[in-house]
Amino acid sequence: GVADSERAFAALALGVLGDGDASQALTDIVRRGRGERDIASAALYALGLLGDARSQVFLEYFVLAPGHDDVLRSVAAQALAYSGRSESVDTFARLLKDPDVNVRRSAAIAFGRIDFVSAFRRDLESAQAELKSEFSGDGLSPAAAARFEGYLSRMRLKADEDELRLNQVKKHVVETLLDAGLSDADIMVRNFSALSLGQIGGEPAEAALIDLVDNAGNDSHRAFASLALALMPSADGRDAIRRNVIRQRIDADTRAAMLLALGLLEDQEISGYALNRLRSLGHADLAAYSAIALGLIDEQKASRPLREVVLGQSHPELKRPFGLALGLLGLDRTIEDLGSLLDSGASAETRIRAAAALSAIRDHRSIKQLVSGAQSRKRPPKDLVLAAYVRAIGVLGERGDLPVLSGRFRDLNYLTPVPVLVEFALL
Repeated sequence: GVADSERAFAALALGVLGDGDASQALTDIVRRGRGERDIASAALYALGLLGDARSQVFLEYFVLAPGHDDVLRSVAAQALAYSGRSESVDTFARLLKDPDVNVRRSAAIAFGRIDFVSAFRRDLESAQAELKSEFSGDGLSPAAAARFEGYLSRMRLKADEDELRLNQVKKHVVETLLDAGLSDADIMVRNFSALSLGQIGGEPAEAALIDLVDNAGNDSHRAFASLALALMPSADGRDAIRRNVIRQRIDADTRAAMLLALGLLEDQEISGYALNRLRSLGHADLAAYSAIALGLIDEQKASRPLREVVLGQSHPELKRPFGLALGLLGLDRTIEDLGSLLDSGASAETRIRAAAALSAIRDHRSIKQLVSGAQSRKRPPKDLVLAAYVRAIGVLGERGDLPVLSGRFRDLNYLTPVPVLVEFALL
């Protein structure tokens, strides 16, 4: 028979392809169950990717009906959020009070995926652009012009009304997340609520996040609030993170998150502090995120210490994040130097680390170097070394060749919910 993993990938592929006719087959897979959680999870994600009315109704039923597997319900909650429809707000609000912690975590994440832009406004902008391109040279008769203007006026009115409604929904969502961020017993529900506030944006969310950065009693909560502020750039948010990153009584992981947030906010003033943290190498995560922050602010002074680690024998755990930082700095020579290691007499461990560093530098030349190394006749890679080269090529192919945010939620696991973390940290 077909392996479970193949069935799961096939189910997910149906969702990616957007085949609306697959909805019935996917719901049948979920209903049959048979204890095959991976396959059912893939089918739920696929239904979310389809986003049609039938799939959405089934996901709402599944996540709210009692008796279903809680892990699958948490998957269904995230799948339901893929469409970004504001109509699911009430469902997510109910799930945020669910007894199961994974369901609550998924609900907190789901709120951040809601689209508060009016569909009528999008249609209006599309219609205006279409009319402009279609009739730009010919002109319209007075009667036709009047008809089109009447149509656009009705669209504007609907868009204005819809935006008023969505603003009220957004206000309700922010209040719901603020409550969860303060009262939920689970720290990750509180953290994910903060991240969703950052994705939603607006003055109330910003004020609440700044208060968390300044006053949260838990370092983890302060770290997530900092990253959330990086999703909604503002001078006040940047200043709050900057004054807290130098505090003595925060742990190294929180400091690392704050440095990443300041890098994402392109805060040039953290250059000296981040360089000192980079050179200390005393805490791997802190050094890693200092490096990435320096890459994000294009601090060329970081290039030498970054290259020393990436091309040296020590600190193997830092080669990949430091390689990413070099990629962000746009240093061509680094790719060539790493490529030469792939085809050299260096140890297997060094060649594997060089491949990992190249996989972090999102440039098409990195792939060329890896392919060349994998096909080398001078020093043919074998076993683990060849596997490392192939994996690095796959990583680069999946992520694309430029260090920019794609906006896509690539990882289907709820533990990595925010595109900015998945795409920029790459760890």
